[in-house]
Amino acid sequence: MQRIERAIWRWTRAAAVTPAKISHGVICTIWISAARFLGATLNSIHNIAYYLELMRQARGALAEDQYDAWALSVYAGWSEAPPPLEFDLEVPQ
Repeated sequence: MQRIERAIWRWTRAAAVTPAKISHGVICTIWISAARFLGATLNSIHNIAYYLELMRQARGALAEDQYDAWALSVYAGWSEAPPPLEFDLEVPQ
């Protein structure tokens, strides 16, 4: 909110008008600009939360030695086929 108020204040100072004379269109433009930043921020927060949960589940599947089954279930949930493995990794014991 402070960012919007500062933008309105700067605009009114530059145009030498009082806030009462600001048109509805200017206020809408300022709010739309602020909403773009809010949308991007909320989208980033959602993506980070999703990947944190995905990695928590992956670590749990690794700890239980069920990673292959877990990975297949994740790909099935995404309605995608898992990528083909081009090599086999041997885990040292």
